[in-house]
Amino acid sequence: MYMPKKRENQGPHGIGYQVLFQKLLRCIEFRMQSQLEVPTGQINICGQEVTSKADIVGLKCDDPSKILFICEEKSSQVKRKCCSEGTAYSPVKKKRHPSADVEFAAEVTSSGSESLDMPSNVHAQHIGELLSYLECSVTDEGLLGMVIQKTDVMFTYLKIDPESVEKIKRRKESGPVTFDTTKQEDPVFFYTKQFNLLRREDRRTIFKTLVTIKMMEKKVCCTVL
Repeated sequence: MYMPKKRENQGPHGIGYQVLFQKLLRCIEFRMQSQLEVPTGQINICGQEVTSKADIVGLKCDDPSKILFICEEKSSQVKRKCCSEGTAYSPVKKKRHPSADVEFAAEVTSSGSESLDMPSNVHAQHIGELLSYLECSVTDEGLLGMVIQKTDVMFTYLKIDPESVEKIKRRKESGPVTFDTTKQEDPVFFYTKQFNLLRREDRRTIFKTLVTIKMMEKKVCCTVL
C-alpha cells in the first residue's frame, strides 16, 4: 500500500477501489455481503417508501440477519423513492466528530459546520441509506456507516431512538418532523473527516477504527451469549 511521497495521492493501478476496501475488511475478519449479495433496505418516510442498496454490508459474526455496518461508494447510484424535492423535511441533525480518532460512543459538541467534502445530495443519500437498513442493525440506538471515495474513507454513525423512527414512519405528509427535545428524541448524524488509505497516519486511524468496531462486535456477541 505504501507509495513514495511524490505519488502519495495517486490511486492504486489495476484494482477497483471497492475491491480494495473489501480486502481490507476481510483482513480484519468482518463477515460481509457485497455487490449482488447485498439485500435492499427499506423504510417508509413521509408516507413514501424509501429503498436503498448499499455497496457493502457488514454482518454480525454470529447472526447474519443483523447488520453491523453499511458501506457506500461515493460514485455509486442509489435507487430509492423519497419525499419530493423542495420539502422542508430534514429529520436528522448533523455533527462533525471533533477528534481524529473515532470513538462513536463519545459525546459530540461540534456545531457540524465543517465541510463534508462531498456533495449535499450524496450526504442525504447516505443518511437515507442508514435509515433504510436501521431495522436490521445490531443495536436499537443506531447504525454505523462508511463512505468510500476511491482511497478516502469517512466513518459515520446515525443515532436515533426507536420511538423517533416510529414517529418518522407515522408521518404521512411532507414537512419537518417535530421531536420532543426534553426526551432527546432528535436523531443525530455523526461523521468524521475523510481518511486516505495511501497516507500512513490516516491508515493508522482507519485500522484503529476498524479494529475497534471488530472489538465492539465481539463484545455484543459475548453479551448475547
